[in-house]
Amino acid sequence: MPSSRTFCYRFGGLRRACELIGYDWRSNGRKSDEQMLGDLRSLLASHGRLSRPILDAAPRLVSSHQLKWRFGRVDRAYELIGYNWKEDLSKAHKRKK
Repeated sequence: MPSSRTFCYRFGGLRRACELIGYDWRSNGRKSDEQMLGDLRSLLASHGRLSRPILDAAPRLVSSHQLKWRFGRVDRAYELIGYNWKEDLSKAHKRKK
């Protein structure tokens, strides 16, 4: 990676270099709440259920830790997309018996 001096000399600074490649440095790659919830909905649709291991294994989705940080708890994010994780958990326990 070039030094900060190189970015200043070649492009006038790191911000200008980001602008030249089309990177929005202001967002810093941070997803909005709605984008995160949309990704969660897509993951639910593809897997049929959600769990922390499923979340953490999904390559394009933020981690369960980040969901917890943003929404207070992971199950709060589940509630916001209309997913009833308690119902899925009780179905899994019934299947084991």
